[in-house]
Amino acid sequence: MDNAEFNKIVDDIMNNPKYADKLTRAQVEDIVRAELSTGSVKGFSDEAVNSADIRSQRVENSEYQNRQGHPKVSIVIVSYDHYELTKDCLDSIESHCNAGDIEVILIDNASSDGSDKWLSDHINDYHFAMVLLLMEKNSGFPGGCNIGIRAAYPKSDIFLLNNDTRLLHNSLSFLQKALNRSPLIGAVGAVSNYGSNDTVENYSVSSVEEYIEFGNSINIPTLNPIEEKSILSAFAMLIKRDVLEQIRYIIMDDNGIEIPERTEYFDEQFFPGYFDDNDLCLRIRLQGYRLMLVHNSYIYHAGSKSFRQFDLEPINERNHLSFIHKWNYDCRIWQETSDSELDVEDQLEKLLKDRYPSSTDPKDMNFRLIEIGAGTGDFISRLKYKYPNAYIIGAETDETAVSFSLDSAMVLFLENDERLPFPRRSFDFIIIKNRDVDSVLNSHVMTEKYGSYLLPGGQIFLA
Repeated sequence: MDNAEFNKIVDDIMNNPKYADKLTRAQVEDIVRAELSTGSVKGFSDEAVNSADIRSQRVENSEYQNRQGHPKVSIVIVSYDHYELTKDCLDSIESHCNAGDIEVILIDNASSDGSDKWLSDHINDYHFAMVLLLMEKNSGFPGGCNIGIRAAYPKSDIFLLNNDTRLLHNSLSFLQKALNRSPLIGAVGAVSNYGSNDTVENYSVSSVEEYIEFGNSINIPTLNPIEEKSILSAFAMLIKRDVLEQIRYIIMDDNGIEIPERTEYFDEQFFPGYFDDNDLCLRIRLQGYRLMLVHNSYIYHAGSKSFRQFDLEPINERNHLSFIHKWNYDCRIWQETSDSELDVEDQLEKLLKDRYPSSTDPKDMNFRLIEIGAGTGDFISRLKYKYPNAYIIGAETDETAVSFSLDSAMVLFLENDERLPFPRRSFDFIIIKNRDVDSVLNSHVMTEKYGSYLLPGGQIFLA
């Protein structure tokens, strides 16, 4: 179809009073392109016009309208209020990204503090291509991400980035390098100062500037900076576009025809957020791809500012139950590295320093360790990253957890937790993780049960 035919279709729709007061020309053009990609243009249903994407105002900056070529990465930012934080985020993108390689799709989720006006007024302050979508209602984080991904260039990788973050030097470029290390890597995530136990760099300071100084000190070339995870936080996650297309949910109209402008990548039942990224990551992994945490990509994160409008505790619990119902699997139990496991990690580090007094590099330390109750193996993967020359393995009695376990963790399924499939005196260290506090046995009983598997001088840890 040539430009004249395309413009005639757009003109006909814009001249239809049914749609003229609801759609901008740019929105009509986007939907026509989406229809063309399916092989035909059938007009617009009322359902499409009333979708969340349509109930928005689209603003493009001059860099977007005049850009040459296509972006390698589309940065999708969902914001609600706190335009001063969004400004810091955009300023950091301006400072640390190649403008020609990116576009920014910013979804303002019906802010109430004047963020929409500030963003509209300042969109041309930036030298990268940028689209601003001003929503009439709050779609939550998963809905906002879906809107942003649909609006992005269709062949670019997607970088999900919270609006209360700041990129540092090399933050995005090192994520890109990690993502492209292997065709089996589907998504990568950054480390930060705020988040779960698995993503936070253990460094506490008193100011944003000090966190940024620390982040810059670790955003340097590193021999092997990636660690496999079963979940990444969507506060800063870079995902291959073809992987997203493989896991998308296709929405059909009453005639069984796909509605491209309603495609879901995030499952919107997890509104307004929480467990939406758990669900996304699990679907990526079930397609055979691996998730990697990139230790030399540090991004400052102020932390969950936009969610403070909601009563978070019941939302968290509701979405937790929704996840369990959907997958028959409790990611909170099996995936997350617990505080007690981090305590064990600290104890192990002290013991190893005594055992290897002449070694200052954990990568030189050689020992044998097994964790019983390893779940999906995230803590095992964490230890393997820290001690790559050690023999570290996991064992688990829950078959579902083992089926979802990490490739790198080597978690064995135990039908009988009384016996391990190893000879006596096989390990320097045994970690026993018990999730039922009331049934945690004392160290004497644990030593009786598993002590014969320890090498002389070995130790058992309870987590």
